[in-house]
Amino acid sequence: MNRTPRSGFTLIELLAVVALIAVVIAFAVPATSQIMKGSQMSQGAQNLNDTLLYARQLALTKNRPIEVRFYKFGDPDTPGEVADKPELGKWRALQLFEVLENGAVLPIREMTRMPRGVIFQPDEYSTLLKEEIRPAIEAKEDKTAPELPVDVNDKKVGRNYLWTGFRYLPDGSTDLPPVALENGAATGSKAKEDRWYITLIGLTDENKDIRQTNFFTLQVDPLAGTVKSFRPQAR
Repeated sequence: MNRTPRSGFTLIELLAVVALIAVVIAFAVPATSQIMKGSQMSQGAQNLNDTLLYARQLALTKNRPIEVRFYKFGDPDTPGEVADKPELGKWRALQLFEVLENGAVLPIREMTRMPRGVIFQPDEYSTLLKEEIRPAIEAKEDKTAPELPVDVNDKKVGRNYLWTGFRYLPDGSTDLPPVALENGAATGSKAKEDRWYITLIGLTDENKDIRQTNFFTLQVDPLAGTVKSFRPQAR
């Protein structure tokens, strides 16, 4: 009985398939990376928005000031940062405190850290963090500053961090001035245009033009205490 020879793949066909797979991977990896960045940004934005809304609600229900603190600390996994030099670190976490009648402050809940690839933009798009407007406080010099339960390369951050913040008052407003001031003068040409903002950006986008990045901004109304969000279409 004659048998028909079974056809197989030639070397050229196999190489063509491998080349096609390589092309698909080359296009898929950047897309996957962008999706992951967008997911991290969405998670960070949700955490930030929820925390500020919760702080205002607590101030109203408890009839006490609630302090929102933002934390800056070093992460040795990020080039140029070390754990014991917070000035070289990034703004990457926040925590709520209840202000008691005697002036003492007590943590309400654990610190909320942004996803690892997301940080707070510390300059013009975050007037709440801008050093010229709101100088940061060294935790080591502040008795109200708790130790942070953050491990970096098996070493705790402890009190090696900087912080700044603001308070929600019992009527739902804040202790922020009506406009963001720098050295006693409005930071822009018109005082009414200087608002209180906090902006999230990707760690790898820190030195890019913000118009070319995926970011999230919350505007805090100093008088009403309400927040308004701004976010471009995710890239």
